[in-house]
Amino acid sequence: MSPAPSTALIDCVSFYASCERLFSPGLQHTPVIVLSNNDGCVVAATPDAKALDPGIMGQPWFKVEGWAKAHGVVARSSNYELYGDISRRVMNRRMLQRMQLFTLANDTYWHSPRRTASTITA
Repeated sequence: MSPAPSTALIDCVSFYASCERLFSPGLQHTPVIVLSNNDGCVVAATPDAKALDPGIMGQPWFKVEGWAKAHGVVARSSNYELYGDISRRVMNRRMLQRMQLFTLANDTYWHSPRRTASTITA
């Protein structure tokens, strides 16, 4: 009997903030938040930034700017061109047989004809 097909959810944790860290290696151990268009509100935060304030997501920048400075949190303006480029690299379809992109590299469903018991972490 052949193995049943499997489906995996590929979720890039704190994707926008992780992309910012990728191109600014000095931020690897610094809490980072990413702001929406025109720096309106927080749209992404690294796990260490979320640990400082679990309710940070969606907060207006003018309300959290002082908090960020007081806690050493670095804020970055969103760079959707960068995120799109990294998303295309992460979701390189040559690596996978069938894939359904859900959002800009945040969530992707991958379908395999064979079930596997392994977990891939990057």
